[in-house]
Amino acid sequence: MTPQQKFGEALRRRREQRGISLKDLAHRTKISASLLAGIERGDCSRWPGGIYSRAWVREYASAIGLDAEQIAARFSNCFANVAFPDGTPQEAEAAERAAAERRSRWRVLLPGWTWRPLQ
Repeated sequence: MTPQQKFGEALRRRREQRGISLKDLAHRTKISASLLAGIERGDCSRWPGGIYSRAWVREYASAIGLDAEQIAARFSNCFANVAFPDGTPQEAEAAERAAAERRSRWRVLLPGWTWRPLQ
């Protein structure tokens, strides 16, 4: 397990110990559930870089009752060599919404049958 995966796993365990779902955490932090799930897997490839990602980690830590500054420092150490995409949180969220919209265009009608609405 990589240091990034260990970091994310520790966050996930704490969140679950506190009885907080990803959906609730997303509502509290205003960060999409899929991006939060990514950090719990040790994957920040869709997160914005720089101060934005540290701010998001602080929000996450505060929401699950951890010391935000301590967790942000651990995040910086664990993800120091990870290349984050350029952009702002708004751009990251917009990309995430677009991906979710593309996924939602497929509707399951019956097992084995799908329908895609015409655009």
